[in-house]
Amino acid sequence: MQPQQGQPQPPAQAASAAGGAASAASAATPAAAAAATAAPSPQSVGREFVRQYYTLLHQAPLHLHRFYSHNSSFIHGGLADSKNGGANGGGPDGGGSGGGGPSCEPVRGQQEIHQKIMQLNFRECHAKIRQVDAHSTLGSGVVVQVG
Repeated sequence: MQPQQGQPQPPAQAASAAGGAASAASAATPAAAAAATAAPSPQSVGREFVRQYYTLLHQAPLHLHRFYSHNSSFIHGGLADSKNGGANGGGPDGGGSGGGGPSCEPVRGQQEIHQKIMQLNFRECHAKIRQVDAHSTLGSGVVVQVG
C-alpha cells in the first residue's frame, strides 16, 4: 500500500520533537550547539514520518487519518496482479485494489480519508518499505515518497 498524502501534519511534529530532543542535550562546543538548534534534515524527517505512519497502520489504523489535514488527498491502489495476495495493503476482498478500479479514486479531507481507511478494513498490515525519498519544499516543508 502506498498512500499519497497532500500535506501530512506529523512530519512537522516529528521534526519539532527531534529538534526539541536535540536541544535538550547539553552542547559542549559551538558546533554542537548549532547542531542542536538546526532543523532536522529532510531525510530524517522522512524516515521518522514513515516509521510513525506505518507503525500506526499496523497497530491502530483507526487513528491513521490524523496524519492528514482538510486539504489532503488519499489514494489506495494495489498491484495490477495480486499474485502476492494483497501484500501492499489490499482491501477487504483480500487482493489489491488493482489498476483503475473505483477504489483508486482519490478521497479528500480528513473525514473522507478516515472513512476510506475504515472501509479498507486494515488488520495488522505489514508493508515492505524499499525506499524513502524525502526532499525539502518551499515554506520549510518536506515531501516524502515511499517505495
